[in-house]
Amino acid sequence: MEGLIIVANRSPINFEKEGEKPRLGIGGLVQAMSGLLKDGKTSWVGLAGGEYDFQKCDSEHKIEYKDDAYHFHMKKVFLSQRAIKRYYFNFCNSYLWPLFHLTYPKILRSKGFPVPEYSSRDFGFYEMANTTFANAVIEEYLHEKRPIWVQDYHFLLLPEKVKGMLKRRLGEKVALGQFIHIPFFSPDVLRKTKRLKGKKRELREVWKEILPGMLANDLLGFHVPEYVENFVSAVEHYLPKARIKAEKDLYRVDFHNKRCWIGSFPIGIDLERFEKRVLEEDISYKKPDFDLKKVIERRKKKGIKIYAGVDRLDYTKGILERLEILETLLDLGERLQYIGFSPRSRTEAKGYRELQKKASEKVKEINRRFKPKLGYEPVIYRVEHIPFPENYKLLRDADVVLVTSLEDGMNLVAFEAIYSKKYRPEEGRGKLVLGRCGASKLLEDYGREDGIIRIDPFRKKESAKRISKPSGNISDRLIDFVEREVDVNKWCKKFLETLYEVGK
Repeated sequence: MEGLIIVANRSPINFEKEGEKPRLGIGGLVQAMSGLLKDGKTSWVGLAGGEYDFQKCDSEHKIEYKDDAYHFHMKKVFLSQRAIKRYYFNFCNSYLWPLFHLTYPKILRSKGFPVPEYSSRDFGFYEMANTTFANAVIEEYLHEKRPIWVQDYHFLLLPEKVKGMLKRRLGEKVALGQFIHIPFFSPDVLRKTKRLKGKKRELREVWKEILPGMLANDLLGFHVPEYVENFVSAVEHYLPKARIKAEKDLYRVDFHNKRCWIGSFPIGIDLERFEKRVLEEDISYKKPDFDLKKVIERRKKKGIKIYAGVDRLDYTKGILERLEILETLLDLGERLQYIGFSPRSRTEAKGYRELQKKASEKVKEINRRFKPKLGYEPVIYRVEHIPFPENYKLLRDADVVLVTSLEDGMNLVAFEAIYSKKYRPEEGRGKLVLGRCGASKLLEDYGREDGIIRIDPFRKKESAKRISKPSGNISDRLIDFVEREVDVNKWCKKFLETLYEVGK
């Protein structure tokens, strides 16, 4: 690889404690990019998030990191806590995040799903943060001219700012691409949704500013064609002067003397982590009050099915809807033990704290109802992170894995659940339940005979019946598809090769 500048909100490594050896972050984005962080040719521009980041930086806020597995450079961006609150927690997480997930009207029926909250002041901080990051990217680019890959929805204005600055300073072109890791809203849903009444003008004005920023990319990527189509529809609706043309697998959009190519690039998982040795080991996850291996063994000896879920605590994951489906399954007489792990997420936001409270209350209600009859608590729900490889082992040992997303960019847990069964005989692999997510769309050619059960999480009775009906187990051909097509390194390679081609 010729070298690369990655731009992301989070840094791959933060220095939290003095003298403590740092480790690569466990987040999905960092893990997806980890293959690009080994040859010393990648520089990552990200927000400073560790207490000792500043002490570790040189005068240009840069850090070189090298250990036995990784070698890369970081450029840390320092923002005030006020700016982070306004730009990240408010505009990104309270406005863009719920807005981007509005791909169909029913999603707003969820008890936990909020109406996107727009504030012009928050947008001002978002623009400021994008400018600050753009300046950092320019500094890094001037140090060593490399293609730039921007990650996600935190920096929708950055491509236009970087391109403009470079043109004014150097009069030259840079290959610049952006990948959006979440869905993209449907303009039709926004127009027809009553809960957004009174916000239509506000939406129109802000997207007249944001969309040109996104179209400054040479290449803009989404997970699946549906999100591409939604984005193109938004361009048609908000920027009627844009010229759009479909060419092979990409759309070409010309706007204000700029050309952007738009396409779908389904992300994958790190298949190298699924070593046979790891997947044949017993579960060892244990806490003073909880031994995961013993719970699974005891229940299986009694013929009780293990249901599992591993999700970030977020309203898009359909966690409240999942608990209602589990309750309905128990009402139908299903003998099950649900084991769920959800690490805390965005605790600064009131909506997320309320979601955790509602989930905990529902778990207690279900266990109070069914423990007297069953002799055990059928729902174990732990608000904590289950580390690698214990998460894969839990998915491997589960009879039913629940991915009940209301909408999700991809949801890699679906692929991890499938591939974790690779070394199991087919009759013991169990099944995977899918709500709405990119993974379900990518697996559209696979159904019940392959161990895939599709549900509408809002229809709890129908979902419970579909899950309880006999079906095939996760099939060899499904595992083969994941192994062949859902490789994160292939995703990186395809996106970057396309960027190099269109960004010439």
